[in-house]
Amino acid sequence: MAVPFYERVGVPGRFYEDWTVEGNWHFDPVRVGGGALANAGLHGLDLALWLGGAPPVEVSALSDAAGAPVERFITIQARLANSVLLSLTSADMRLDSRRAAVYGDHGMLTGDTTGGGRIYLYRGGDAEEIEPKVGDVSACEAFVSAVTEGAPNLSPARDGAYAVALLEAAYRSAREGRMVRVERPLGW
Repeated sequence: MAVPFYERVGVPGRFYEDWTVEGNWHFDPVRVGGGALANAGLHGLDLALWLGGAPPVEVSALSDAAGAPVERFITIQARLANSVLLSLTSADMRLDSRRAAVYGDHGMLTGDTTGGGRIYLYRGGDAEEIEPKVGDVSACEAFVSAVTEGAPNLSPARDGAYAVALLEAAYRSAREGRMVRVERPLGW
C-alpha cells in the first residue's frame, strides 16, 4: 500500500483526523491562531512565495467563516517585491482540497498532494510530469541533515517570516476590508 503524501513529508496521519467534526481543534481560533489559512494554508503561502521569488509588499483579501468560529475560505491577491502577482485561495481542508495550480506566462504547474504528490507542467497543450529535484525526504530529515551534515537549508527562517507576514496581512485585509501594505520585518 502506498504511503500517503502527508506522511512521506513528516505530517502524522492523526493531524488530518476528524476534520469534518465542528468543535475539534482545527476550528478553535485560540489553538490554531486562525482558520483554514493559518491551519494548513500557510504551507501554500510559503510555497507560493518560494515560487514567486520575493516577499509580499501589498495584500488584499476576502474571507468567509461559513458559520464556523474561524474563516473556512479566503482568497488573497498579493504583489511581491519583484512585481510578481499572486492569486491564492485557501479552502477548508474538509473539502479535501490539497491541490495547487501555478499559472505563468509560459504555462501552468499543478500539484496534488492527494494523488501521491505528482507535479505536472502544462505548456502548449502538452502535459509533462515533473520529478522533484529534492529527494523524497521529510521536513524533519531535511532539517536534521542541514544541522548535522551541513546540507542545504531547504526552509530558512526568513522564508517563514515572509509567509507569516503574508498570512497576517491577509487576515488584516479581510478584517478591515482594504489593501494592506506589508511592513518589512527586521533583516528583510
